[in-house]
Amino acid sequence: MENELSDREVLIMKCVWEKEGSVTIQNVQHDVKEKFDWDAKPSTIRTFITSIVAKRYLKINKEGRTSYLIPLVSKEEYRDDQTKKMIDFWYGGSKGKLIKTLTEDEIGDAEVSHLMEVLDEISDN
Repeated sequence: MENELSDREVLIMKCVWEKEGSVTIQNVQHDVKEKFDWDAKPSTIRTFITSIVAKRYLKINKEGRTSYLIPLVSKEEYRDDQTKKMIDFWYGGSKGKLIKTLTEDEIGDAEVSHLMEVLDEISDN
């Protein structure tokens, strides 16, 4: 993923991903207002969508007078890519340093147990 999404573009993509399929521009406009308190005009949403399409995260399928947004990149692909970039940038590629940051505050026994299971799975591979 060469072209980074802006913060507002990520909000739009999050709304598209949550619908798990094709979604209309009107659906996105409604969802960004409801979920993120962003009262964007339809023209603003269209401008951001045009940018997202140019970055190849979305495609638009027109059926009659309705345009449907289809994600070309899954939420998981985007999340994993962004996580790797964050680890490289902030932690010099060290996942251990990230885990240390995430666990600086006290964590419960269940979280510790789960973390140990995850680490065991990683070491088994």
